[in-house]
Order: sequence, then C-alpha cells, then structure tokens
Amino acid sequence: MTCCSFSPDGLRVITGSKDKTARVWDARLDIEKLHLDGHARTITACHYSRDGSRVVTGSWDCSVKLWCASTGKIEHTLEGHTKNVTCCVISRDGTVIVSASDDRTAIVWGASTGEVRHRIKGHKGAVTSCAISADHTRVVTGSADRTARVWDTSKYAVLHRKSLRAAKKADIKRVAAQEAAAEVPSANLARTDPEDRLWHPGRTWHRKYCEDDSLHTAKLWYDPEDPNAKK
Repeated sequence: MTCCSFSPDGLRVITGSKDKTARVWDARLDIEKLHLDGHARTITACHYSRDGSRVVTGSWDCSVKLWCASTGKIEHTLEGHTKNVTCCVISRDGTVIVSASDDRTAIVWGASTGEVRHRIKGHKGAVTSCAISADHTRVVTGSADRTARVWDTSKYAVLHRKSLRAAKKADIKRVAAQEAAAEVPSANLARTDPEDRLWHPGRTWHRKYCEDDSLHTAKLWYDPEDPNAKK
C-alpha cells in the first residue's frame, strides 16, 4: 500500500497500491466495497472529496483520475504531467483538483470538465506535495528543492517565499492548508525531516524541542494583511 485516505464520515477508506489499483473499504468491517482499476502504474496518491461523493487518485503513469465514490466509475482522466504524480487533492467545494509531480510543476484542474486551469511553475525540484485553501485563494506546494511556496490563485504569484524555506538538509514531504479559518486563517503545514513547521505568512510563533539529540522546530506564521488572523 502506498497511500490511503478516509472518507469525511470515517466509514470508508481508500487505499492505493503498487498493483496499479485503488480500493475502497468499509472501515468498520474491513470489507472491500470498490475496486478501482484504470491506472497503468503504481498509485501514489488518493484523496476523498469533502462530501464523500468522489475520490481522486494520482499515479506513476503521469495521470490523475477522478472517480465516483459510490460506483467506481471514472469521471475524468486528467493528463498533463510529464513525470510521476506525487500528490493530488480536491478542493473543499469539489470544484477544483490540484496535483503535484516530479516534473517540478503543480496543475490546477477544473473538476467538472477535467481541463487545465493553470500550470504552476517555479520549483527547482520535484513537487512532492500540494494543498488548496478552503476559499481557493491559496495553493500550497512543497518540493524537493527544500521550499514550500504559497501561491495567490488570482495571479499565481508566490507569496512570502523567503519566509517558507525549509531546513537545509530536508526535503518537504507534505503540505496542508488549514480549513478551520476561524482558528488560524489560511495556515499551512509543511512537514520535513527532522523539522515540522506550521506556517502562516507573516508573524511567527516558534517552538523548539529536543528528542534523541535532534533539534525540532515548529513555526506558526500570521498574515499581517488578514484581519481575522490572531495577533
């Protein structure tokens, strides 16, 4: 198994595998409910939509597929990457899909049409992870170039890139966009090894702790232009 994702209600889980398939399971009874067969190579990423009606998968075959979560039927095959897909997510309202790839790009897709809305370029290494904020105003990418970048979706310009540089010897493995805007608006999490950082462009809350003689840090950033951000 290479990846997994729970449905929003916690009743089902989708798993991806080197056998080129994804499977949807009853999380309580451990019973296979759907067998998703359509990729030509290892499935590297999978994600449920917020309403649980669809799932998206990414693969080493360079494609992303959108599936009906109840029937297992393919709704769209998204082709545009030239190397392995490393991550894929569906926006909170189900209208946008974002995928990341070893080809150093992330692609924003329209979920209803399967068309490319924008190709995000700028990283100098493989894009290993991606996320989209609940209001669609930000896309977050993490890369093997050891940077996490927050992109303004109105013009796809990088925001606060210098503030989001990872540890010198660690690739960024995962990023996430905070959905609970009332708690920390548009917060972004970038996971590295050995550092975990919680970011919001702007002010920072910084915590350090040591474990097994290794230095770990967490950074929480607030956007000075966001009126809802905690001060």
